[in-house]
Amino acid sequence: MLSTVQTWNKDYSCPKHLTGSLISAQVMDTKTIQVPENDHPYKGRAQYTPTGIRFTSVTRKDTGKYICEVLWTGSGGSGELSKSEVDLIVQVPPSKPVAKGPTSVTIGNKAVLKCVETDGSPPPTFQWYKDNILMPSNPKINEKFRNSSYTIDTKTGVLTIEPVTSFDTGDYFCEAQNNVGTAQKSEAIHLEATEVNVGGIVAAVVVLLIVLALVAFGIWFAYSRGFFSRLLISCDVVVLARTLQGYCKGFGLDDDSLEKLAAQMGQPVEQMKAVIKSPLAKEISNILVVQLLLQAGSEAPKLAKEVLSSVPLLGSLASGALSFATTYKMLRSFVNAVAADAQRVLIKAFNLDAKK
Repeated sequence: MLSTVQTWNKDYSCPKHLTGSLISAQVMDTKTIQVPENDHPYKGRAQYTPTGIRFTSVTRKDTGKYICEVLWTGSGGSGELSKSEVDLIVQVPPSKPVAKGPTSVTIGNKAVLKCVETDGSPPPTFQWYKDNILMPSNPKINEKFRNSSYTIDTKTGVLTIEPVTSFDTGDYFCEAQNNVGTAQKSEAIHLEATEVNVGGIVAAVVVLLIVLALVAFGIWFAYSRGFFSRLLISCDVVVLARTLQGYCKGFGLDDDSLEKLAAQMGQPVEQMKAVIKSPLAKEISNILVVQLLLQAGSEAPKLAKEVLSSVPLLGSLASGALSFATTYKMLRSFVNAVAADAQRVLIKAFNLDAKK
């Protein structure tokens, strides 16, 4: 095996071909050789002689196996073919690698950090540092990393931390080296191990339920005391639709809240949506509100006539008289359904059903 540093000269004492493609013909008794075509990649960089080839400069692409073949012919016309192989490794120092990875990972999940370097030849090996301290291949042998659990692939430069703990918060950078030139270090990236605020989520749900209960009680109390002179009151379908959407968002049943929860828990968002039985926030429309009111009304045919007569086009207001009792019943049923869905989502997110 021969090795040379990029841009150095190198001599080969035999015609050769690379990976089976002949670029210099046999040395015959007449001592003649075949010169490559003008568009050959070795043009201007190789000098051919009857007994060898001299590279005036080499590139990383010249790395490979070179085969020398010689055909000796005797006076009787018979020939004997001999060949020899040599491996050429063009040595190129590694360039500055790039460290890639997430900036924030929830405790208990997996974090994958990658060290990318594409110029070194032979391919470099990689090391990782945390807070300027070299990370050993086995974290248990070092007191500073004893509470971490990770693996380092020195060939690919991949650092896998699983599961992430609070001790894994810090600044990470990688180093690439191949014994050619100076080892190169990447810029540092910061990894933050975060906790899921379960208490905050539960407290917000409880507070929202209390507020909704108080609002519902206030409406019922005003109605029972005769503050509404008529049984039927004017109702704005658009306002009701926005109100239901607000309930969904308050319980975290909108796309943004579900996607954030799924990302924190490391689960597909579709698994969260699969346990939801009530409409999501984006699915609530004026037509859906009318359908819910019809379902809640005790006199559905009469109510349908009133609503549809006052809503000729989608988006207009239902200015006709809608039963206050029907509206209250619809809102209460929807809040109960949304609260039950929020509970199912939390159980699914924390795998509480699997732990029972």
